Amino acid sequence: MSSAILAEIYDAAKLEEYIRFVEHLGPNVQFHENKWLCSNLRRSPAEKSGAFTLYFGRIPKLHKEAVKCLWQSALYAARRYLPSRHM
Repeated sequence: MSSAILAEIYDAAKLEEYIRFVEHLGPNVQFHENKWLCSNLRRSPAEKSGAFTLYFGRIPKLHKEAVKCLWQSALYAARRYLPSRHM
């Protein structure tokens, strides 16, 4: 991944938007936590629901926020798999 793409994804101005989106992934998901239990995700439109857990505890503090933003951007790109009330 080029540094230009990373810089675009991890733009500080987008961080607030990322945080708002992440909170829709599950009832207890908070951007700054080390564990996201994403209970509102599904692998395909045919699935009624699914739960995925993302762990960030072992990522060095220096890179943790950037990694979370990268995950968020990937999930945002696939947001069609979120139930419509969460878009």
